[in-house]
Amino acid sequence: MDQKYTNISERTLYAREHSTKESTIVQELRKATFDLGDIASMMAPPDQTSFMASMITLTGAKTALEIGTFTGVSSLSMAMALPHDGKLIACDVSSQWTDIGRPYWKRAGVDHKIDLRLKPAVETIDELEAAGTVLDFVFIDADKSNNRVYFERTLALLKRGGVILIDNTYMQGAVYSDTSMSRPGWQQPANYMRELNDDLVKDERVIVTMLDMSDGVTMIVKK
Repeated sequence: MDQKYTNISERTLYAREHSTKESTIVQELRKATFDLGDIASMMAPPDQTSFMASMITLTGAKTALEIGTFTGVSSLSMAMALPHDGKLIACDVSSQWTDIGRPYWKRAGVDHKIDLRLKPAVETIDELEAAGTVLDFVFIDADKSNNRVYFERTLALLKRGGVILIDNTYMQGAVYSDTSMSRPGWQQPANYMRELNDDLVKDERVIVTMLDMSDGVTMIVKK
């Protein structure tokens, strides 16, 4: 399926070919998402979802939060990595896309682990805060203008040693090069992301590693 992705380096293709393959059910949902056309570019690629599932396993996470679900490929991958009594709170505002993933969650036997909340993510975070929820793992892949808010709010709920992953921290190169800035609607989101990237690396509350994966994935560990 990697041929569906554009602008993939030979190195990235080699890495994907030498990583554990996704389960059949995840591959099927990925294909259904590709069939949507260009908007499928919002979906996390297989090496990234594999990394996320590995992080959940490594950290022993039981309570995870996803901000930005789309068709639920990443949700499915994470839910399959969580223990039977684990929970993924999945945030999105569009049932149009999440309804595509729901049948696959059920077929995989992990729908009981996924708590889909169709409302602005800040409202869900308010609810988690009020309930005293402690998060083990967070994946942020939504509107870039709110990334700083999502980071700060979820960091407050994250356990010590917990992990936050922020997606698209390269913004197709726009954070470090002017070559992508001419794309319609990209300048302001890229500026938001660049400023957050610059601030995160100086934040003494966390350990930050920007991974050269996909469109840039930043891993943040709470001290």
